[in-house]
Amino acid sequence: AENYAIKTGVHPAETTRNAIHTFRRQIKRVGISYDWEAEIATSHPGYYKWTQWLFLELYKKGLAYQGDGMVNWCPSCQTVLANEQVVNGACERCETEVIQKKMKQWFFKITDYKDELISGLDQVDWPEATKQQQLHWIGKSEGHEVVWEVVDGAGIPNGKSIKTFTTRLDTIFGVTFIALSVKHDLVGEIRPLGKEAQKYVSEAVIQSESEAKRSGSKNGIDTGTKVKHPITGELIPVWIADFVIGSYGTGAVMGVPGHDGRDNEFAKIHTIKIERAIEGNQENSSDLYEGKGVLTTDFPNFGGLTSEQAIEKIEAEPTYSGVITKTTQYKLRDWL
Repeated sequence: AENYAIKTGVHPAETTRNAIHTFRRQIKRVGISYDWEAEIATSHPGYYKWTQWLFLELYKKGLAYQGDGMVNWCPSCQTVLANEQVVNGACERCETEVIQKKMKQWFFKITDYKDELISGLDQVDWPEATKQQQLHWIGKSEGHEVVWEVVDGAGIPNGKSIKTFTTRLDTIFGVTFIALSVKHDLVGEIRPLGKEAQKYVSEAVIQSESEAKRSGSKNGIDTGTKVKHPITGELIPVWIADFVIGSYGTGAVMGVPGHDGRDNEFAKIHTIKIERAIEGNQENSSDLYEGKGVLTTDFPNFGGLTSEQAIEKIEAEPTYSGVITKTTQYKLRDWL
């Protein structure tokens, strides 16, 4: 409405009021029955004074706060765009190339209620399918956070690090790459990106995460940066991949192509090493095994242990304290 007002010189209040009259007339003409005495307009002061009151109450309780968030920004329209308003990387209105811009946003702190939203499902008479959808939306997962030190060209830690979350710590010996979301804070900072990588990131960041997930995209690019494996000390390459969802977990994942189907596909497409660190009860000649089992003898002090024993030993080892931590992760994020 604001951009239309600038273009036409007509105040937004007038164009909004005219649009409401048009919608009402059209609805009456098709014979839809409404109680028009109950009609409300969200642009009316009598309505939005209550939304303002509610916002202030949330703010007083610390449930509304400001934070930085990445948005789709049209430099020409000078406005934020929803993903659906970005077409082939351009603004649907003026076709100007859309950029990613960090802006201050208001957030509602729904994450304070994440566990109540789960336990409360036992008290509501909802269909089981609906309850499962809410559980999936909240996305509670128990696992471990792993810190990977970023190293310089000589293999010496440079003070930066990447955190990943995993529900399968026993597969850590099979990690052959780390993958960052295109929206990860360290993209472009851990190492200057070449022109090819910059082009990939600028194009991928416009694509919505839901689009990448639906398409099963396995696009990615090697940053040239490496991190140090917290147990073996091996240097692991860092990739940027659009299958990594920036809004979930840490925005980075440990790539285990020997024990994860998605990682396996990505590794084969980009010719990344595939390493089997766990063997099952039955002989399996495939380069992919996704179950639990026994660690191979390639890893001193861990070879021959079951998946459960290996996890327990890692958790008990003081050397890894602060580097590998047991934690609970949620998909749920504060509302923007």
